[in-house]
Amino acid sequence: MQVEQEANLAPDPTDAETNPGPDTDVSETSSPVADPSSPQSGETEKQDQGAENIFEAVEKVVPADTEKDVLDETDQPAKPSEDEKSDEDDEDDKDADSKDAEADAQSEAERQEKLEARRKAREEREATPDFTSADMKSLKPWARRKVRHLQDQLATASKDAEVKQNLDSFLTTNHIDGDQFNALMSVGAAMSRGDWAFVRNVMEPYWNLAMQATGGSMSPEARKMVEQGHMTEQAARQMTQQDMQRRQAELERQRYVDAEKQAQEAQVNRAHVEKVVTAVNDWEQSVRASDPDYDRKSDAIRDMLQGIKAQRGDPKTPQEAVEMAKAAYEKVNGFAKTFAPARRSTSASPSSVNQSPSASRDPNSLEDAMLAGLQRARS
Repeated sequence: MQVEQEANLAPDPTDAETNPGPDTDVSETSSPVADPSSPQSGETEKQDQGAENIFEAVEKVVPADTEKDVLDETDQPAKPSEDEKSDEDDEDDKDADSKDAEADAQSEAERQEKLEARRKAREEREATPDFTSADMKSLKPWARRKVRHLQDQLATASKDAEVKQNLDSFLTTNHIDGDQFNALMSVGAAMSRGDWAFVRNVMEPYWNLAMQATGGSMSPEARKMVEQGHMTEQAARQMTQQDMQRRQAELERQRYVDAEKQAQEAQVNRAHVEKVVTAVNDWEQSVRASDPDYDRKSDAIRDMLQGIKAQRGDPKTPQEAVEMAKAAYEKVNGFAKTFAPARRSTSASPSSVNQSPSASRDPNSLEDAMLAGLQRARS
């Protein structure tokens, strides 16, 4: 018993390590810090490095684990079902179709805009009477060469026309008729070649008139009266000069009357033409409003109107001009009906089976009627 008590009273060395007493120094009980320079620390580093090398070697030999972690699968998004994929595809198709429709609409609008711009440019070129540089660029090279050749000829002809216009204006202003002009030209040519006998023969009558008008000579009537002793030679010359002045005044008066008459006739003619044009234009506008194919037939109607005008003559009144236009219109419509195909009866429920692509149909315009007539003539 005494031995057991002594054993129980003896201190436990582990208790000293875990619970040091008051007399025990903490520094003594703690494990010492390893010194890198000590041989023990070097051995520890070698052991750690060897363990790392062994681990790397094991990783190279043993394949990596390719199995998915069950815990990681909860974080991944769920795959869409087949219905959801189909809905998404439909939405994508709708978006693509919508974008394609917008692109087609935009391209169609751009195409229409370009066509409208070309139409306006063509109308401007057609409305311009002059041949512009844009018209020249639109031609082929061989056509440009021909146009330039024609332009050179036109420039030469324009110069000649200008000379003729100036000459006609000079002759009209100075009241020179054709005979007088030919006499002047022949005298000038004779003077140039030195044919003075011809100059005297042509100019002698005009010279005698000039002498009588200036009092240098007497007319045959005055000379006869001097020979009969009825007046002196000086009085005869004065009488001849006065007669020439009176004749010139009468000629000037007649010229003035003729000019006034021509001006009045021209004014009346212009007024008549304006009334005729206005009446025909009003009739044409009314017919165009009721006939959608009138513009297609307008050229043929004008040609027909020219033929009627050549037969009947110029219209004397606006009403007569309208009647001539109506006659031309009716004749052109008659020709259109002649070329139009005959109507064919069709069943109440026509079938598209075994139907010919060239099945006849009623013409909607003059052009359709003419094409149908030509096709019927060929068949």
